[in-house]
Amino acid sequence: MPRRRKAIRHGAPQSQHPFIGGRRAASSDDTFGARPRHEGTRTATGVHVRSCVATLRDTASPTVLEAGSKTNVIPATASAGLDLRVLPGHEDSFLEELRSIVGDDVELDVAPWIRPIAAPTDAPLVDVLQRAITAEDPGGVVVPYLLPASTDNKHLARLGIAGYGFVPLRVPDGFDVFGQFHTADEHVPVEALYFSARVTAQVLREA
Repeated sequence: MPRRRKAIRHGAPQSQHPFIGGRRAASSDDTFGARPRHEGTRTATGVHVRSCVATLRDTASPTVLEAGSKTNVIPATASAGLDLRVLPGHEDSFLEELRSIVGDDVELDVAPWIRPIAAPTDAPLVDVLQRAITAEDPGGVVVPYLLPASTDNKHLARLGIAGYGFVPLRVPDGFDVFGQFHTADEHVPVEALYFSARVTAQVLREA
């Protein structure tokens, strides 16, 4: 009897919505390769761009592999748990592509998921965020992008509420914001928090 492999879809697709920040923040004009304002600014080849590449395409990462329990026995089945991050509107086509890649001899098990979301980038709130950034950093540019992760906005979207992430952090050149995520010593400079507080207060006054 031929051995059958099983590929299990594991984890929810990314909840896609604009996640917005100012210059030298997690989302910045430096991120997308704008002209550097001064020496040391990251350009299109910098770490920020590499971190954002996954937000521009669908991804499938095998993160859990399971097979036999003994080294001297060939397992009858093997499975792979996949972490899928899917762009809004690609849900059906992505699964079709995945099925064509794994082939007919692999069983594809799709776990329940919440479809990825997107919010309009021309909403009045986006202009409010830009004005708040400009008030504290005249050269700052609010740049929307899709967050390759899941947030509570996915639940609000089901109620027709458009949600936005906003990261008004201004950090020194060379400070790796993305590299800090979920690290043992995750931190940002104190001045970045003061900047964030001032910008957030401006948003709350105007929104």
